[in-house]
Amino acid sequence: MSYCITLIHGTFAKDAPWTLENSAFCNQLRLHLGDDILINEFNWSGKNSHQSRISASLALAEKLKQQTIDHPNDRKIIFAHSHGGNIAMYALREIDIANEKFELITMATPFLHPKKGKLIDNLEPYLKLIPISALAILGLFWILILMIFIVVLYQDKHLYIYVVSLTGIFIVLGNYLFVPYFKKYLKRKFDLLPDIIDNLIEKISVEKLKNDLSMLIVIDRWDEIKLFFAGLSSIWRVIHALHIALVIFARNSNKLFLLCLFLSAILSKINFNLPVDWLLYFCGILLFFWMLFPGISLLFSFSLYFFRSNIFVLGRESIYEQLFIPIKISIKPADFKKSDFIQYNLKRRNLLKHSIYVYEEVIYDICNWIKGNKKESVKPD
Repeated sequence: MSYCITLIHGTFAKDAPWTLENSAFCNQLRLHLGDDILINEFNWSGKNSHQSRISASLALAEKLKQQTIDHPNDRKIIFAHSHGGNIAMYALREIDIANEKFELITMATPFLHPKKGKLIDNLEPYLKLIPISALAILGLFWILILMIFIVVLYQDKHLYIYVVSLTGIFIVLGNYLFVPYFKKYLKRKFDLLPDIIDNLIEKISVEKLKNDLSMLIVIDRWDEIKLFFAGLSSIWRVIHALHIALVIFARNSNKLFLLCLFLSAILSKINFNLPVDWLLYFCGILLFFWMLFPGISLLFSFSLYFFRSNIFVLGRESIYEQLFIPIKISIKPADFKKSDFIQYNLKRRNLLKHSIYVYEEVIYDICNWIKGNKKESVKPD
């Protein structure tokens, strides 16, 4: 039997050595499948973003369509490593695989399962978070400038009174002027999101293939996708609840600060020898926490983005998109009727186990699967 084989590398692996025709991987294929093999290397940018993978899939689709013309009688098999597997699946959506038979073998692929998130219908927490965080950052710069200005020019021992009072006025005015304006601006931007989100979900969904695509999924039991990138997503709910609570506190505490500042000003004018320093100290502490809590909230928020979007797997653009598209990462696509699964427990040769294609045992079992001698699969945990 003649084979037309396409090899697709993963992220950050352009011109990957294993895809070259005389590589150890290709030599192992010839050893087990015979010499009647045509090997095609598909090179793409290797950039870690949805758009790069989608663009690569369109180029791959054209190449696969040409194979059906040039090699109509060959058995067409795609070997794809890591995100190369997602590129292959996107490309196969563009082909009538019910009539043009392609088989896909994925090696350590992080399969993506997108869905429209509930957050797209409830943007209020983020409309609060972003302006307040921006105002807190501006407040910190304001304090720094005030301290330098007063210390250098006036060398006043009552520095803290000026700093607290002027910063408080800045923050309170910002709450009632800057934050509402910024929220309206963000609202206009967020109104455009539903169409963007729907379009992206359509581009990275592979539901169309689940009934017709014949595929083999190969992964190691301790692959980083399974241990790290998929596992951390379970933490996001706690982080989300914490940072929303901090935002609400920061948003409401400005009224308490304004009241304390007003009392300080009134009491300082009344000649009853009442100590007002404690109120100013309290204002300073409250002001500190006012700016600290949005900062903590912002850190929590970025942690949330990381845990949910896993930017090392999905790319930097996912920080923005994952707010609205929860993408579950798994070692196996859901509900694919013609898929087989092999899971290994390989001895670690190096720090990472992601490069599963270097193991001769893996190549041998894949070739047996191609020849119809299927290895008993191990179900994922």
